[in-house]
Amino acid sequence: VVHGDELNYILSNDLYDKKKPTDSDRKVIDLMTTMWFNVASVGRPTPKLYGIVKTKWLAIQNPKKLRYCFIRSEKEVKMLEEMYLERAEFWEKLPLYSRQKDFKAEL
Repeated sequence: VVHGDELNYILSNDLYDKKKPTDSDRKVIDLMTTMWFNVASVGRPTPKLYGIVKTKWLAIQNPKKLRYCFIRSEKEVKMLEEMYLERAEFWEKLPLYSRQKDFKAEL
């Protein structure tokens, strides 16, 4: 799954509405929409553990470790680290303009 793929899972869509969600699908949808609501209302996906939210989504402490929330099902939600670390290291080595000290981002 890539960034944005969850939108088709959470939001109504003619392409995906043909398949009826299972009970497990519904629970994951509830979990994800709860986390989205929490981010919108208080700025954090898991400000407290309650109901379906049983795992605290931890902030990244070290950019080299790329901590993320892994959701396989409503029963398997956990924090993991270093997903695709070699890919991140590749991008870090590229001479991007935004890393230069004299780079100005203007609208």
